[in-house]
Amino acid sequence: MLRDQRVGCIEPIVSRAGVYPLALSTASKNSWTIDPHALPSRDAMQPKSSEPSSLDFEAGHQIGRSEASAFPAPDPSSFEYSLLYTHDLAGKLISINPAAALILGYTVEEMLEMPMREFIVPEFREKFEEYLTKIQRDWVARGLACVGTKAGGQRVWEYQNILHTVTGSSPTVRGIARDITERRLAENSLSLLRLLIDHSNDAIEVVDPQTLRFLDVNRKACLDLGYSREELLSLSVPDVDCTMDKAMQTRVRDALYQAGALIRENIHRRKDGTTFPVEVNIKHVQHAGRDYAITVVRDITERKRVQDALLQSQKRLQTLLEINNALVSKLEPKDLFPAISTSLHAVFHQDIAGIALYESEGHAMRIYAMDPPFGDGLVGLSVPVSNCLAGHAFIKDAVTFFQRSDLEAKDYEVATRSLAYGIRSLCFIPLRSPNGSIGVLALSSKRDRTFDEIDTDFAKQVATQVAIAIDNTRAYRRIEELNHRLNEEKVYIESELQTALHFDEIVGDSPALTEVMQQI
Repeated sequence: MLRDQRVGCIEPIVSRAGVYPLALSTASKNSWTIDPHALPSRDAMQPKSSEPSSLDFEAGHQIGRSEASAFPAPDPSSFEYSLLYTHDLAGKLISINPAAALILGYTVEEMLEMPMREFIVPEFREKFEEYLTKIQRDWVARGLACVGTKAGGQRVWEYQNILHTVTGSSPTVRGIARDITERRLAENSLSLLRLLIDHSNDAIEVVDPQTLRFLDVNRKACLDLGYSREELLSLSVPDVDCTMDKAMQTRVRDALYQAGALIRENIHRRKDGTTFPVEVNIKHVQHAGRDYAITVVRDITERKRVQDALLQSQKRLQTLLEINNALVSKLEPKDLFPAISTSLHAVFHQDIAGIALYESEGHAMRIYAMDPPFGDGLVGLSVPVSNCLAGHAFIKDAVTFFQRSDLEAKDYEVATRSLAYGIRSLCFIPLRSPNGSIGVLALSSKRDRTFDEIDTDFAKQVATQVAIAIDNTRAYRRIEELNHRLNEEKVYIESELQTALHFDEIVGDSPALTEVMQQI
């Protein structure tokens, strides 16, 4: 008879020889402890041999006869076992309590009529024969067994069995077990959850919000930072976060407690000292009266690279637009190049920009413009192609770089004056207009190797625009010169006509002749 679980219960154990009572008390419906006074004496269940051996039944724990003295009959008062049974060495149940039958969906009578091996799931039945052989030899066994229900389900039992012999009677195996199916399912669920977290593309960290020590981390966090899991669990957030000083710790903690969640970008430092940008998504969680900070850390190196590339692209487009605007609005050289130089600085970060144009007469390079100018007499200076760096770049007709050592190695006037001004690196870009190569665009910097990572394709685009601008200003200048010459010739002709032929006397007051003279 079963009584309410809160006051305990009395359940009979049923055997082929009859029914005898067994006192049980419960903490829950499926977890009972056994009254030890209802079991045979401990002495009667002691193994009689000390010959070492082992037993392995479906992930069971191995134990040898030499351990038998330390492994007496199971003490049910130490476990919450609900399943009681005995069987013979042929694998036939002799007795079993109703709780065991109930879990599997059978009646006690049905189970007593069936071979034990039929209760083992098919993939493990071959192990049962090994178990029967080994328990005769080793006397004791404990471990796990996967058993099938009447409805076709599966349950996992954790068992402890011992061989019992009495003079004049056949040996029997007495055992107690508990159903741990739900526990194993929970363990498998936790194992699956851990597997999924460890395969996340983002680093996941559990942090103590007070001490900022790592309580748990996934595999990605270890890979990103270059630490083993054990090493990382011995560290705290400031050990890997370059921005987490005392003041920042206080601000982050206060913001987290106030809002419950926080997203911030910062820099993390790997074990080898290298750093990388991250986005940290922090969530405040409370469990069992304790505070936790769950953080998801994403490496945003690629995102930053794309953002920087997009920003650079925007700057480049803006530079080209500004140069085009300068082409339209500024035709005077003294106004055009400073406007272009300002636009170039946004992309190339040069200290000085200049233009040297090729003069076929004399095979020389003339400094056409410079912004800002340095030194007296440089603008307008004409230097033979073979005696200047601009000439070398013009002949090469490709983007060309020079460093401080190149300046020091050349005994050129412009190179010497550049060194004196503090120039440490230069970049020359060919100027190609629709009419051909006309010179070079020179970018100079007071820093070493400023232009090593310059985008040469974009530099050529800029140089093409600059070349068009120069062509336009030269054309404008030529037109202005022609207009000036025509005006001078007109004044000269008028003067000659009036002085040599006294044409003003001939014209007199005639309106028709006066109109003709005005048209000349």
